[in-house]
Amino acid sequence: MKPVAFFFACLFSYVSHAQVWAPTGATWHYGFFIPFNTTGYVHFEAVGDTMIDGQTTRKITRTTHYYNGDTQQYGSFEMSPVFSHADAGIVWIYVPDSASFDTLYNFNAGPGDRWQLAPMPQPVVCYPESRMDVVDTGTTLLNGVLLRWLAVDVHYIGDFNEQVLPDTIVERIGSTAFYMLPHDFCNGFVDGAEGGGLFCYQDAQVDYLHPLFDDCVNGLGLEAGPVPQTLSIYPNPGNERIQFSGAPDGRPLHVRFTDPLGRIVADGTATRTEGFDVSSLPTGLFHCTIKDNSGVSLYSGPWIKQ
Repeated sequence: MKPVAFFFACLFSYVSHAQVWAPTGATWHYGFFIPFNTTGYVHFEAVGDTMIDGQTTRKITRTTHYYNGDTQQYGSFEMSPVFSHADAGIVWIYVPDSASFDTLYNFNAGPGDRWQLAPMPQPVVCYPESRMDVVDTGTTLLNGVLLRWLAVDVHYIGDFNEQVLPDTIVERIGSTAFYMLPHDFCNGFVDGAEGGGLFCYQDAQVDYLHPLFDDCVNGLGLEAGPVPQTLSIYPNPGNERIQFSGAPDGRPLHVRFTDPLGRIVADGTATRTEGFDVSSLPTGLFHCTIKDNSGVSLYSGPWIKQ
């Protein structure tokens, strides 16, 4: 059985219960970045119901908050809302380009089942054939609420052939590793925006914080009145070696990578000219922190190993 990427102290066998998706007032916080100069988060909020083609759907607004390191300016802007609803264990999302609903998550699925990623936003880099394969299922008790989860392999298919990344999909919360809109993982590398991982989810009953982060807004350097990063890392995702932008030549940097449980998986020193070897890390999502030799934090954020 494949290890599950979502960790809680108590796991329970499946029991039948009604799924709740996007209750009014629910919020998600996701990472936001534009390579080399801008970092922040996207605030999703379920604000109420609306009708689309006779179907009652939940309207979920999106607001981006960011810091631009080049201009040293903070800002925010509204993005187009998302419309979604759940029925009999399946979460549907409205796809404006096709004026129809597509499967976002299927909590009735079992190991071996799969579905194509909903084309939200319209695929640009990854092909429409990209999919989720279910490898394990179960339930967990979070804040006294029993929730189903699906351990999945997400197959991103494109000109780069195929990249397979693990994720865990949880009722109410959705993806615990990636963005709610599945194709933004790929499109973010073209439009330079969104695509960041989940920081936290909150509603009236459930409060979930991703183990990589300390609170809902500081995972990418925005702490109670955003604090800019003084350097950035690239490529992200990457494979063999990361490099640093904004770090002075020759000055030693202390680089550390932790896994979703907070365990240190790589730790060492580097310089901008040398970069940092990440070839030994397995495929997946990690958290990277970089400090100077006096302990001052220079960077803190998610990084994906291809």
